[in-house]
Amino acid sequence: MRKRNILFTDPPTVSPLNTKRIIEGNNLSVACHAEPGNPNTTNFFWTKSTDSKFRVNESILRIAEIKRASSGNYTCTAENVLANGPGTHSQSMIVNVLCK
Repeated sequence: MRKRNILFTDPPTVSPLNTKRIIEGNNLSVACHAEPGNPNTTNFFWTKSTDSKFRVNESILRIAEIKRASSGNYTCTAENVLANGPGTHSQSMIVNVLCK
């Protein structure tokens, strides 16, 4: 009987994110956490729904001296490379920037 190795691949799973309320001028820092998939090498990036050019390639979203214009919906995506391409999972959060 011949042995066969079966390789299971799974994308990572991002933990839920909560709405953030922050006063204008303060610094925002939000960490994105994920259970690794298989393979367990996980890359993170953040995007903003209203700004197609916004992308932060790390697990922590940092915005210094936040402005009201930074309010919006941000998404953290975790990805690993599966045999058939990238495996991804995302969670979104709303950032509300309040007046001083």
